Amino acid sequence: MPYWGRTYARRADLHDQIKRAVNVNGRVALVGLPGFGKTHLGSAVSVEMADEMPGEAVWLRGDSPDQMIKSIRSELHVRGRPSDFDDARVLREFANLMEKSPQPLAVLVDDVTDPTLLARALPDNLGTPVIATMRRRLVDPTVWMCVTIDELSDDQAFVLARAELPPRFTDHDAKQLAEALVGYPLAIVSAAALLRNHPYITIDQFR
Repeated sequence: MPYWGRTYARRADLHDQIKRAVNVNGRVALVGLPGFGKTHLGSAVSVEMADEMPGEAVWLRGDSPDQMIKSIRSELHVRGRPSDFDDARVLREFANLMEKSPQPLAVLVDDVTDPTLLARALPDNLGTPVIATMRRRLVDPTVWMCVTIDELSDDQAFVLARAELPPRFTDHDAKQLAEALVGYPLAIVSAAALLRNHPYITIDQFR
């Protein structure tokens, strides 16, 4: 799962909303602009649900048809399933794996751009929880429950900045960074990484 080792600023409202939606509907689309934390939230919920099953979380790339097929082939290969078929057969094999896997799976498909291909990779049975992230609503709303992901609140942005910044920075510094980056989680994490690696840069210099 991407980013799971990084500090997770738990957005309890969204985290719990996504989890409830998955439990009710089976398939949930996280919709929002890049950098708003869709992948981070989807990863966290998928891993948590897999732990509770217990089972395993699976991450697939969806940013292009080629990348999705490549991710699926890799997943089949890792699980000892044949993967050297044509694309259509690979999609069917993965749908079959999701439906009949001896170990329950929680699947995150990240940055989906081709909803038709995604639909072909999933079984008709909604028993396997699937979370898909996307920049706009691409999926059938009669099948998928959509959750909109917006920027962090001021308090959430501060908590994330404080967690990511090294100890030499004060709470005031964390607040300044959070305000400067207007609640974009990815921007806050990236800025904090830069500041960790360049100990002589101050928040004022960064801004």
